[in-house]
Amino acid sequence: MLTGLKVGGDEDQFAKIINFVCNLYIQVMRDDSLDQREKLADELAHVRAVRPLPIAGANNFLTVLQHTLRGKAELLEQATRLRATLPAPLAEVLVEMEQRIR
Repeated sequence: MLTGLKVGGDEDQFAKIINFVCNLYIQVMRDDSLDQREKLADELAHVRAVRPLPIAGANNFLTVLQHTLRGKAELLEQATRLRATLPAPLAEVLVEMEQRIR
């Protein structure tokens, strides 16, 4: 899914990667394939491992996506807590994504 993406660099490049991840996340959540959800969650761990991430709040944003993909109760609780800490623009993106999934 994310194979071949190079993470790092400047904020604009990373914003494009985040946009790609968001679109992929929407697709995977709509398809509701447990296998695809797990695969994307695993791949998001690699994106999150890059330090420093050039967008403030990106690690928490990606963690929310990752925990939501995994769907386990304790991870969903953590995702809810992290979501409250997101900068407004990233929180708004999550709301928009949820609307697109429905």
